[in-house]
Amino acid sequence: MDIGSGPGYGNRQIPADYAVLAMDIEEEILRGNVTPDLRGRYHGHPHGRTSVDLVMACDVLEHLPDPVLKKGIAELMRVSRKYIYLQVPFQEPSLMAMALCSRCGHVWHINHHKRRYTQQELTALLPVELEPVCVNYTGDITTLRTGV
Repeated sequence: MDIGSGPGYGNRQIPADYAVLAMDIEEEILRGNVTPDLRGRYHGHPHGRTSVDLVMACDVLEHLPDPVLKKGIAELMRVSRKYIYLQVPFQEPSLMAMALCSRCGHVWHINHHKRRYTQQELTALLPVELEPVCVNYTGDITTLRTGV
């Protein structure tokens, strides 16, 4: 299951003999996706507990407000039978990506990011009984491998 799939850039890398469910919040976002898709919020999709082998959320978590983030992580845990793959921007310079409206003074992140993550903050989102096998970040790629 590819959460926040958009047009499917991430799931296009998955071999065709695997079934992929692409999921995003709007049907328009899913256009061009080559996999079966489902429109909806990922903290309320219709799949049952432990129904998929891998749930991936690539460049999604940094966009979610706190209450949605907590529900979303709980849903990832609920539907994943084996693996959860999380991908977030690595060491993003938050202040350099901020914009200011000169008329009203509103400040926002140009990519609509609500937060940034360190490796420890990302892994802390998951229950302690889960052991990271691989932690990846976009941008300047850093990888920690702790298993096969």
